[in-house]
Amino acid sequence: MEVITLTQQANVIPLTESLALSASELSQKYKLSFADSIIYATAQQEKVKLITADDHFENLPDVIYFAKKS
Repeated sequence: MEVITLTQQANVIPLTESLALSASELSQKYKLSFADSIIYATAQQEKVKLITADDHFENLPDVIYFAKKS
């Protein structure tokens, strides 16, 4: 039920052709996996900062990165 509640509060962004093409370009430019590039391209499209602890995004523009504690 908690997941359903969170999902209802979220915006679902469709994977359009233009978003996929943007993700492809970002994948090549920043050496991201295609899944990561879709996440990054979506944040770029929506003009929001990506907040993550995933080190694949560290040092990318418009990313707020929090290192994982060991």
